[in-house]
Amino acid sequence: MKFVLSPFGLVEDPMLIAKWSTDSHYANFFQSIGMIPTMEECRNYPGWTGNSVMMIRSATTAETMGVVSMYRPIYRNGTVEAGILIDKKYQGNKLGERAGLKWISYLASLGFRKIIVNIIEEKLQRRLLENGFVLEGVHKDEVNIDGQYVDEYRMAYTVRK
Repeated sequence: MKFVLSPFGLVEDPMLIAKWSTDSHYANFFQSIGMIPTMEECRNYPGWTGNSVMMIRSATTAETMGVVSMYRPIYRNGTVEAGILIDKKYQGNKLGERAGLKWISYLASLGFRKIIVNIIEEKLQRRLLENGFVLEGVHKDEVNIDGQYVDEYRMAYTVRK
């Protein structure tokens, strides 16, 4: 499945943010949001959260399949955290991995030397290690998933010049 990363701003983008932010399936992605956003906040999602955001869209149908974000940039150190969300109906076909790697390449092109992700899936941890990431730490019992606390893994990719 071919995809492109495109700027947030199509008519359906705020509706998708509203849908995803209230769906427990995506709770980990939105864990730093302490309240249910209003539609006005969803319309201005990048400005409201202070994150740089791009949407993952099908290259053939333009249907939105997910979102990537950049947050907590520290320009002096060249570090940034990144997040990715793939809509449920597109999960399982390595779209997340491919879109994530494309996003990391884009962030590196902006001059960031280290891209950090926090994940909870051990299977994803193995895939990231295969793609050049290193495990920097484990946050024990950090994330609440369906009433049970699970570990969160901090992974980092360092751009080599």
